[in-house]
Amino acid sequence: MGDFISSKTVATRKEHKCFTCCRNMPKGSTMLASTNKEDGQIYTLYICQTCVDVIHEFPHFEGSEWLYEHETIREALAPGQTPEQLLEDLRNSKPSLNS
Repeated sequence: MGDFISSKTVATRKEHKCFTCCRNMPKGSTMLASTNKEDGQIYTLYICQTCVDVIHEFPHFEGSEWLYEHETIREALAPGQTPEQLLEDLRNSKPSLNS
């Protein structure tokens, strides 16, 4: 990935593929639009809200060695598992502050 320029949450005006889980998200979806520049080209990546939640709640997914090792959240999914199920599993396995 190139140099980060900006990001904002948007309601999409057309279908976009999520950069991290590779699902096609329908028009009107809430997504994070991340604008970047690489080799003189400006481009925007779209990330669905579920993947944004995974990245924010579990920082080891965010732009870290984990992401470089797996490249996408899609690669972390068990066969047949959705990103929503992955998020739920991660939340359920997260140690509680009361433990």
